[in-house]
Amino acid sequence: MQNREKPQINYIDRQKEEERKRDATRCPGCNHLPGHCTCPKFEKIEVTGKSAGTITININDTGQDNIKTACITYNPDSGIQQPTSMLFGYRDANGKGHQIEMTETERKPEGWVFEREIHANESTDFFLHPDTKKDELRSKPDIEYKIALKEGEIIHGVNQVKALTTEEKGTIERYVYKDQKITGPVDEKYSPHPDEKLIDIYFPAGYSQEAERKYALQVFLDGDLHLSRDPFGQHMGTQHILDNLIASRKIEPVIAVFSAPTPPTPRRPTDDNPSEWKAEPRLGEYACNCETDAFLASIQKVLSDRDIPIDRDPSKKKKCSIVIRDCYLNGMIL
Repeated sequence: MQNREKPQINYIDRQKEEERKRDATRCPGCNHLPGHCTCPKFEKIEVTGKSAGTITININDTGQDNIKTACITYNPDSGIQQPTSMLFGYRDANGKGHQIEMTETERKPEGWVFEREIHANESTDFFLHPDTKKDELRSKPDIEYKIALKEGEIIHGVNQVKALTTEEKGTIERYVYKDQKITGPVDEKYSPHPDEKLIDIYFPAGYSQEAERKYALQVFLDGDLHLSRDPFGQHMGTQHILDNLIASRKIEPVIAVFSAPTPPTPRRPTDDNPSEWKAEPRLGEYACNCETDAFLASIQKVLSDRDIPIDRDPSKKKKCSIVIRDCYLNGMIL
């Protein structure tokens, strides 16, 4: 029998191809790989998963004070199914959501390019999702990222979470709020009654009820957005942000209460317009609602009644902060 030679694998060519692909993702300004770029007005991100590819973010001047233009360009990898349209979504500085759909005919030679105005000191999330009509996204977007600017320059590494030890991390406990009292903690499987409300309380690293220390309080509405993911697919990871700020001593240890609104009700497939929510109770609950006002006004007393050491001394500068998405109502003494 004639011996057949084994096919030769050119490992050198393969290595060169891998290096070529890697170098293609380097920032043209500083020549660093994604995640290590330090250019103040340019960032390049490598995307993995179903919509693998690269995203470049350029921050351009507009000639207006404190107003910039963020140019976001997405290039899908050649090895994935190429999209025929692309949905771009973001929230502006006022928290208003925007969605822009681009068809294949509108795609530019350099890729799927989207532009939006952004303030010089603004932090905002955006998403990209292929082959989806405007207002019809019902799942987590394929691509989510954040742009954070300080004086018109990109803050790099904003999505990175510092590695902390267990001792440096705070804890979250879930309680049941009813009639200006809380009971618990309860586990995640607990199903509240109609007259009950679930709240999550963040206790900082080193917290102890027996200690003489008293803590400032932060209250976060849209608690699902801050701790996990809201019905619109958005998330912020606020627990990790608090852990990092406290561990790096940029803020004093605080106790934080997270309260989620009533979830929206999607329309049924038989409804006339399935692209809209049938009901969004949040819009009423967070719009000068007496029940919400009473709940917020009671939080400090409710926690104090459970011997959770909240600083309620109005003569001190430690005050309660209430956070609604990215809007801060600071300096409120309740």
